Order: sequence, then C-alpha cells, then structure tokens
Amino acid sequence: MMTMWEQDPALVALKATLPDATWQGRLEAALAQHAVIMAVREAQARGESEQGALARIAPGLHRSTFRHQVARFERGGLAGLVSHSPPPPRPTSKVTPEAHALICGIRAFDPHASVEGIAAAVKAQYGLVLSPSVIKRELVKGGKNRPRGGDPAARRRSHTPNGSRS
Repeated sequence: MMTMWEQDPALVALKATLPDATWQGRLEAALAQHAVIMAVREAQARGESEQGALARIAPGLHRSTFRHQVARFERGGLAGLVSHSPPPPRPTSKVTPEAHALICGIRAFDPHASVEGIAAAVKAQYGLVLSPSVIKRELVKGGKNRPRGGDPAARRRSHTPNGSRS
C-alpha cells in the first residue's frame, strides 16, 4: 500500500531533490501541520471556533501562522506544507590537518609563541589567513593552549582564606 505522500506527484518530485534525512524531517513537519489543520477543521464542523480549537489542539501556535499554513495547504496540498527552503549551509573549517599540526607544533616548540606569530607562520607556509580566535580554538583542540594568568595553583596560594592577598 502506498503512503499518502507517495500518491502525490509533487511530493515524489520534491523528495528526489533532498537528502533522505532532510526529506524525513520536512515530511514529518508537514504531516504534523496537516494533522493540526484537519483537527481544527473537524472542531469547526462541530461548531467550535477556530481560535478555541487552535488553543486546545495546538497551544502556542499563533493564529496567523496557522492561517498561513492553511493557505499553503489549500494552494499546494501536502506538498505545499513541505518546506522548500534550502538547508542551512554547513560551516567548514579552513584549517587543514597540516595547518593544525603546524599550529600545535609551533606552540609545542615554543610555549610562549603568540597567536599572531603562529598566524603569520601558517600564512607563510600554507597561505591561510586565520584569525587569532581560530588559532586559539585549534590550540585548545590540540591541547596546546596556555593557561591564562600563569599557574592556577600559584594564584590560589597567593590568597588568604578570606579572599585578601597575603
């Protein structure tokens, strides 16, 4: 037996353009919207107001959003409810494994090397322009970051129990 979406040529065509995980999420959202629309319509057929039915069936869903969904459903059926927006772009790191190794290697060789100096070395070696925050993030990933303010144990020893300096 075919599912509801397999009977709709617009949905079948849309599915062909999306990765399976994206498609599944969008289809589930469209089916949930469809269920709310049908439940509100059934309640209205029994004499309940749209506002009352919506508050009972989908609390928190604004009436204007609901009406927008109804309009999309009336124009395009279930396919009209499926989001057609492109998936958000995935951020990719400019830092290659080789550049990461160079960043961590410089800090291992010289624990006092500045992030600016490391960034200059990466630019000279690989042509990558990296911000200080990216350099710091890579050092944290590699376990080569310097602790702030020196030795934390020394900072703890320099205070008396009441918080004043000794």
